[in-house]
Amino acid sequence: MVLFGSRDPGDEPVLFHYTGAEKLALILTSQRLWLSPYSAMRDPRENATWRPGLSLGDGLDPNSFDAQALWEDLDAAVRQRAKLVCFTMDRPEHDYSFSGTSRGWARARMWEQYAERHRGAVLVFDHERLDKTMTTQINGRVHKGPVRYLDGQWTMDAFRGLRVEELLQRGCIAVADEIIAQHGDDLYFEKDIDWASEFEYRYVTVSDADHEEVEALPALRAIVLGMDYPDHEHAVLRYRLSNCGLPDDFPVARCRWSNGHPILVPAF
Repeated sequence: MVLFGSRDPGDEPVLFHYTGAEKLALILTSQRLWLSPYSAMRDPRENATWRPGLSLGDGLDPNSFDAQALWEDLDAAVRQRAKLVCFTMDRPEHDYSFSGTSRGWARARMWEQYAERHRGAVLVFDHERLDKTMTTQINGRVHKGPVRYLDGQWTMDAFRGLRVEELLQRGCIAVADEIIAQHGDDLYFEKDIDWASEFEYRYVTVSDADHEEVEALPALRAIVLGMDYPDHEHAVLRYRLSNCGLPDDFPVARCRWSNGHPILVPAF
């Protein structure tokens, strides 16, 4: 991958992860990436409680169970147990012949929102190697893929008509695990269309741990610093890169804006 000069041909599939300067230091020091709680996402479809539709059999007294408790238990089992890490992709129509706003590292709003207002960085990962890292290092199934953006009401088909009798008999976690196995690729990969400019790709797993982590640095291909990344941090960054075992010529660029157009220049 060529990161310097006026050309960035993108000769291999990559994923981009925006982060702040402090989090960048933590990632390099620990050589880890974290999958954080799904419930901490910014989209209300993800951070607000899910209330599935319940179906009551003919022989069950509606007063014999607590519907609110079932909703809370199902939400905890499906939404609150999910952990994820998010990336952005190049826009599908992007032109490899020049560096432009279609590139995953060149998103002004994402620099503002996710990388401390251009003071952070973008980590560039080899897509194929990161896929392998996630699936081999995480216990349990890993759901992965691009996010789909919806304009309108979220139908949540997997959560419609859940039988109360089955929930009471088998328990919410057992039913939830079955729902996740069958519909996880839908449940965790749909966001409101308002987020569509992010072209997100994510990895999701479900566990009872507070978070999951993977050793992802072997998949790291480059780092792009924001235009306002502190100059006095350069020496510390080089030291951290060396401690990670990365070569002296490991690609580190800075994203500059020239007449409103993002370009990459050498960072050091």
